[in-house]
Amino acid sequence: MNFRVITILLVVLIIWSCEKQEPKNIIDYVNPMIGTDGLGHTFPGATTPFGMVQLSPSEDIEEWDYCSGYHYKSTSLKGFAHTHFSGTGLTGLGDFLFIPTTGDLKLKPGTMENPDKGYRSRFSHENEKASVGYYQVLLDDYNVNVELTTTPRVGVHRYTFKEDGIHRILIDPTHNTRGQTKLTELKVLSNNSIQGMKHAFDASCGNRKVYFYAEFSKPFSKSDMAIDDIIIGKINESAFKNTKAVFEFEGTPNEQVEVYVAISFVSYDGAKANFEAEVRGKGFNEVHKEAIALWEDKIDRIEIEATPEQKTIFYTAMYHNFIAPNIISDVNGDYIVEGKRYHSPKQTQYSNFSTWDTFRATHPLWSIIDQETNKKMVNVLLSRFTDTKTGLALWEALGHDNYCMPGYPGISAMAEAALKHPEGLDVDLIYESIRETAFRDGGSSVNYGSDNGVRYYVNYGFVPAEVGCGVTKTTENNYYDFAIAQLAEKLGKKEDAQYFKKRSLGYRNLYNPTTKYLWPRQSSGRFIEMDTTHWDGLVHNYVSGNIWAYSAYTPHDMLGAINLFGDNDSYSKWLDDMINNPIEMQGEEHVDIAGFIGKYSHGDEPGHQIPYLYNFAGKPWKTQELVRRVMTEMYSHHLDGMVNNEDCGQMSAWYILSGMGFYPVAPADMNYYLGSPSFPKSVIKLENGKTFTVLANNVSEKNKYIQSVTLNGKSIDKIFIKHQDVSNGGELIFEMGPKPNKEWASTKEALPQYQKELLAYKTKPMACYTPFIKDEVFRFGKQLKIELISNNKNDQIYYTLDGNDPTQNSYLYTGPFSVNKSTQIKAVSFQEGFEPSPVFSKSIVKSIFEGLEKGYPKITFDNIPEKYGEKDGSQLIDLIEASTTFSDRKWTGVNNKDLIINLDLGKVCEFSSIKLNTLTSTKKWRFPPKSISVFIKDDLGSYKLIKKESYQKLKAGQKQIIHHSLKFKKVKAQHIKLEVENYGELPKWHEGAGKSPWIFVDELNVE
Repeated sequence: MNFRVITILLVVLIIWSCEKQEPKNIIDYVNPMIGTDGLGHTFPGATTPFGMVQLSPSEDIEEWDYCSGYHYKSTSLKGFAHTHFSGTGLTGLGDFLFIPTTGDLKLKPGTMENPDKGYRSRFSHENEKASVGYYQVLLDDYNVNVELTTTPRVGVHRYTFKEDGIHRILIDPTHNTRGQTKLTELKVLSNNSIQGMKHAFDASCGNRKVYFYAEFSKPFSKSDMAIDDIIIGKINESAFKNTKAVFEFEGTPNEQVEVYVAISFVSYDGAKANFEAEVRGKGFNEVHKEAIALWEDKIDRIEIEATPEQKTIFYTAMYHNFIAPNIISDVNGDYIVEGKRYHSPKQTQYSNFSTWDTFRATHPLWSIIDQETNKKMVNVLLSRFTDTKTGLALWEALGHDNYCMPGYPGISAMAEAALKHPEGLDVDLIYESIRETAFRDGGSSVNYGSDNGVRYYVNYGFVPAEVGCGVTKTTENNYYDFAIAQLAEKLGKKEDAQYFKKRSLGYRNLYNPTTKYLWPRQSSGRFIEMDTTHWDGLVHNYVSGNIWAYSAYTPHDMLGAINLFGDNDSYSKWLDDMINNPIEMQGEEHVDIAGFIGKYSHGDEPGHQIPYLYNFAGKPWKTQELVRRVMTEMYSHHLDGMVNNEDCGQMSAWYILSGMGFYPVAPADMNYYLGSPSFPKSVIKLENGKTFTVLANNVSEKNKYIQSVTLNGKSIDKIFIKHQDVSNGGELIFEMGPKPNKEWASTKEALPQYQKELLAYKTKPMACYTPFIKDEVFRFGKQLKIELISNNKNDQIYYTLDGNDPTQNSYLYTGPFSVNKSTQIKAVSFQEGFEPSPVFSKSIVKSIFEGLEKGYPKITFDNIPEKYGEKDGSQLIDLIEASTTFSDRKWTGVNNKDLIINLDLGKVCEFSSIKLNTLTSTKKWRFPPKSISVFIKDDLGSYKLIKKESYQKLKAGQKQIIHHSLKFKKVKAQHIKLEVENYGELPKWHEGAGKSPWIFVDELNVE
């Protein structure tokens, strides 16, 4: 055989080999491992679409990377638990950990650094694989092969013990990915069946119970119970905080044991009923086959022609969009919301709604390819009004609103569904519910201010800076109001439609022409001073610290936003600056902002509309460039193929929709805005039996620019298509080329009509601005002159000096006045035809600091503040009062130790009291001091105690600022030492029990 023939055969063999490796089925492109490396926060284990069970390897939360319970960098596994979050930035769950073991019995888990200390096992990624509904790994320390699959409510394990000896299965119900276990129960029911319960608390899911019923495929020969990691002989039942169980089986080589674990968040009976309904009489292989069928039904709803790498990203993205929300009701319809039991026999109940993320693209994606799912989820949200009466949650996990993020994003999902596919939905009741929500102040993440500031928002159109993250809350609420207006208009509620349209434009009051950003504005009408070179300056005003995303979050009123900037060119240049100039910031970057192109962070969901905004500025070719850049730079088929946490499908939904060539910039406007398709062909299989086909002729890496577009054979010169165009079925054809066609869709006629109509609306506050003190001097020595100002010309100001809120019966301000002692000034503005202003309140402090030489007092610390506070102590005496939102960076704090403050006054002074504030926010590990001690240095240079006050222990959930006032007989000294004693070991009711909290101090004064 000559060399040429050999070469040809080798080439044919290589081609045949490559073709052979190409998956035949769409689901074979899914790789659940994508997102387990880097910042994706996905889990690799087995689950079914929207299943109650997510059976996956599980670890303790050592760091943020392990939010899902797993990270690819791990070299050992603690075991396999039945509940996990998918791609979120919050942590929790990790219920009922099972692990097969051999050799010496170990009851403690050990550590990642030293697995030999416990029952955890090392493993190799070479012996690990995952696919839809399936996970497999070899545990090296035990030579046991683990396989996992699930039904919606039952986790199924198959363990193959490869060697003889004692084979064990350990059950550890104390395991949490993060949280505190309060009680565990285990009971042996027979020689192959058990049940158990865990009562836990974590910040994500609140105070909760979860139950399981399990059967083994073969009888165990021995069972043991352990309490506090000590085997207790001859008992088959235990109920303690730390209970574990061990089961032994006959030790033959290659012995297989299958374990079927049904869970319930309601009861033992519910867990048993779930078992009987879903796995009784089935084996591992049958359950796995059923799981595959469930996934095929979801993932096969879109078919694309693309490269193998693109297909892997795309179909894995489809997979991620059907993991959450998750079932929380048992087969009998019982479920728990906010600790109370309810019954829903006709409607499966779901939770784990990350709607702050998913309203942007995941719900719109469902509205195209899976309206039945979208209706189910919206009906569940509606049931929170009709059945549980709890109202629309912000971020609901296992029926508990954990107030992660701000606003009420569920409004968008509910309104969009009612607009796009109303059949099977009570549209009138949906409207009534979301309208009610729009006037609810509600809660907010403690990181972003204690509430949503709706009481201000209704009167001003914007949420003022003092509420916390006012820009974010304004822009988000503006879009939700637009969604409400859209539904009101459809229902013929004209007055409501007008009201909410006008309210949706309040962000215009935040545009700062000097900075060219949407800028934090106080209720006094003044823009705040803000350092945009340091991350700390942004955190209190923008969620995730992203000033760029939220200055561009005006999706329903882009012409209004462009008008603020001047014109199309001005706005386009502003976007250019964001995209082309890298971020230059000092300080610690916010943990949840990543994936930068210039200043645009694709890993931060509020910016996901940004690539499409050039469309509105008459430069759609720039949208095409940026969309394609994001597609290629921010996603890959590698395991770290996501630039930030996946967030229950949102990051993936952006890729799916953008890859086909369009995206819902403002989901409730019923439009999809055109970008740059990446795939030659996409076929959407609609539930009505029709298909919507997208063709991108000549598309390639270079051919990313739209030359022309036709819809069902008709040329379109607009930047959008309508939802009805897609849902009716048809064909959208892009002609692509290597250079921009700057004539296509570049005029205002290319924009939707409603955006033009909104330009005519004007926004004006309906309440008086808050008055303020002119010179902003709040500390004095002997006497201070006070001048009150209002930014409303005709306001009348009324004030009090006794701590009570002013009325029109209080002092009428007619001119400056003086105070000579520490005073709480409160003031309110009134004007006929306007609502009264919010109350201005400020402490005016008499202090010996005002009589000191320049540079005094000098402040030093025995323990340098960590992360919070300036090392020179300046924040302690800057007269800027910190809030309960500690992310405002106004507190001075230390963790796990006392805060010892030394003051040098520069000279001997006489004083009789010391005041300071401390923060209590127990959920965030901020506790009050155990005691505060005051020392002064005597003539011999030694410190002597002159005052000590101790404080009572707290209960769970307290959040407040404590104003401490330590009074004593007059003393004279130059040097003062304050010992603010750390609370100490956290109490048993806290999720961090046994560890130590932070202590936060602010506004120290000597009088």
